[in-house]
Amino acid sequence: MIEVQGLTKYYGPIAAVEDVSFRIDQGEIVGFLGPNGAGKTTTMRILTGFSPPSRGTASVAGFDIHDDPIEVKRRVGYLPETVPLYPEMVVSKFLAYVAAVKGIARPARATEVDRVVERCGVEPVAGRIIRHLSKGFRQRVGLAQALIGNPPVLILDEPTVGLDPKQIVEVREMIRALAEDHTVLLSTHILPEVTMVCQRAIIIHQGRIVAQDTMENLAAKGGVGEDGLAVVEVEADGPPETVVRTLEAVPGVVRVRREGAGRYRVEGSSDEDLAASVARALVTAGMDVAFVSGGMPVPHLPLGGARMVQLPPIRAADGDFKVLLDGTDTPIDDRFRAARRDQLLALFQRERPAAVITELFPFGRRQMRFELIPLLETARAASWRPLVLSSMRDILVTKPRADRNQEIVDTLNAFYDAALIHADPALIRLDRTFPMAAKIAVDQHYTGYVVNADDITVPAADPVATGEVLVSAGGGAVGDRFVPAIARLIPSLPLADRPWRVVTGHHMATGAFAFLEGLARPGLVVERSRPDLPALMTRCALSISQAGYNTLLELLAARARAVVVPFEGGVETEQRLRADLLAAAGTLEVVPEDTLSAETLGAAMRRALARPRDAVPVVDLDGAVKTARLVARLIRQRAAA
Repeated sequence: MIEVQGLTKYYGPIAAVEDVSFRIDQGEIVGFLGPNGAGKTTTMRILTGFSPPSRGTASVAGFDIHDDPIEVKRRVGYLPETVPLYPEMVVSKFLAYVAAVKGIARPARATEVDRVVERCGVEPVAGRIIRHLSKGFRQRVGLAQALIGNPPVLILDEPTVGLDPKQIVEVREMIRALAEDHTVLLSTHILPEVTMVCQRAIIIHQGRIVAQDTMENLAAKGGVGEDGLAVVEVEADGPPETVVRTLEAVPGVVRVRREGAGRYRVEGSSDEDLAASVARALVTAGMDVAFVSGGMPVPHLPLGGARMVQLPPIRAADGDFKVLLDGTDTPIDDRFRAARRDQLLALFQRERPAAVITELFPFGRRQMRFELIPLLETARAASWRPLVLSSMRDILVTKPRADRNQEIVDTLNAFYDAALIHADPALIRLDRTFPMAAKIAVDQHYTGYVVNADDITVPAADPVATGEVLVSAGGGAVGDRFVPAIARLIPSLPLADRPWRVVTGHHMATGAFAFLEGLARPGLVVERSRPDLPALMTRCALSISQAGYNTLLELLAARARAVVVPFEGGVETEQRLRADLLAAAGTLEVVPEDTLSAETLGAAMRRALARPRDAVPVVDLDGAVKTARLVARLIRQRAAA
């Protein structure tokens, strides 16, 4: 639908774009990614006929932009960054005017206006004057004018710029829906926007294309870094310093490292966490939730209607968590801390919340005491007496220093009303990993485990007789030994004649993944990642995996027969402890990493296969909903007191 070859545009001696070439096929949504001033808008203005190129060619739907400019304009709907609206006009009248300009016959204009009004969700404001609209509705009207005449190609320049998080989500959903019958070129300087909306990305910097790839290929090369950052590997042509600057300029990207000729490792904000799951459940329960984030921005975090409030972001410089860096990788100082603390306290006064929930603190995140202790002091002194709750997972990292444990207890007892422990007390209680639990004076509420099981549907038919064997390693960061070891053992294991699927995880080292690819054959599929991995768990005869938090909870939700080999490298004990607890409850089989062999794994597989699926004990996985109900009840009790 769009073909560009050698496109160049000079303004005097300056090249705004130079030798730009790409192709977009029918039905694609392609992200045009780059920092402000990279050349995105110039390229789009050339494609839409607003500006002629200095040299090069381009065509839209088979029509050359130079030879057939009118035919090109008939086939393109254009939304510039500054939406071209007449502020004194009524929405419906403005759209009728656009229809007339585009040459739609008078009898058909009303029908066409009704179509785009419905398609873009502007029915509530169709009779209002444009200048009275919110930014979100103005952007919808801008999309509607681009759709007048139903052009096959849409060119959208920064369509979500300036919108609040809720409006951004709405506009992105509209764009995804438009791709059903349109080809879309969408420019943005925000990496997560491309990830969420587009099938392919074209990256431009200083007027030159430095990388092009499908989102699937980028995702297949991705993973999770050591400090929880999302990781992708990018292949890009061009001067290395130019490529690095381009990628570093993208919001959400934390750092970029060159790994070889034309290969770059990009680390940015990772996706969802337990707090987001709890926030969604609170919204579902009817509460107004402000989700306050102090880490690196995650614009696409699914919050289910909770309002995202982003503090000036900080992250740890390394695994010691002793040095905190701001969004420019500069160590934060007392001035930064004071400004962020004041912003958080102002938010508290403005929101006047009925409840304040801190994730992990005071059991962790001690570095954030500079802002959280003042917040807790302010909450305790507030006239409306908000609830103060601590939210944590099932297993804590044990503190070797008694004074640090005492500090945790003192903070809880001084400032908090209760602790929310997202675990099943039938499996593990707080005192198992926190030795001073008995000294905590506030209530301890066990909510059950928090798992996003919305997409997990257990089939009625038991897959044990016909299903495949699924081998997985979570994100893959610690699966370099585990997955190849399992793959080597397959010929000697039970169910060796069944189909086997090995999902390595995004972060599997290149060498280990190459080894596994060499083992692939009919009946043995090797993949880096599967977005539907939980669904595969529901259909497999048996799962063999490591024992990460999310993996185990998804296996339980899928009611899969499972054998786990917990990672035990270094001082890591969390996976083994959680796996042993679940094994003792009869939910799965455990093979210690240092005893892994065809004999030990085969025996564990036979035990797991012999267990009836419906006899697997049920572990409480309803933690998100129960947390929401508990918080609502505690708020009511506080109000009635």
